[in-house]
Amino acid sequence: MKKRKKNPDFDDLVQPPRKTSQIAGASFNKAIARFKVFRHIQAQGKKGSTCDEAEAALGMSHQTASPRVFELHVSGRIVDSDQRRHTRSGRKAIVWIAMEAPEGPEQEDWDR
Repeated sequence: MKKRKKNPDFDDLVQPPRKTSQIAGASFNKAIARFKVFRHIQAQGKKGSTCDEAEAALGMSHQTASPRVFELHVSGRIVDSDQRRHTRSGRKAIVWIAMEAPEGPEQEDWDR
């Protein structure tokens, strides 16, 4: 993944992670969550799915699903369909479409 450029207006606002956040993060399997999000998007076929739709279908919080969608996009497993649909809050969101069909969450590259 590319290293992000520093933004002086934003970087001063970023706080280091709290101990409770670190403990929670260590107990969470990102690869499995990423795989679940991917399978949901894949199951939608050409219709695709917004992050919000994946959250609702999978019972995931936005804080869990959104980073997984970002990771899937950066890895090329999902792409922007150029469609937009309204979220539950009424905002327009990207509709994502799956690009490949990995075998399962145990695959080594799902751990990235």
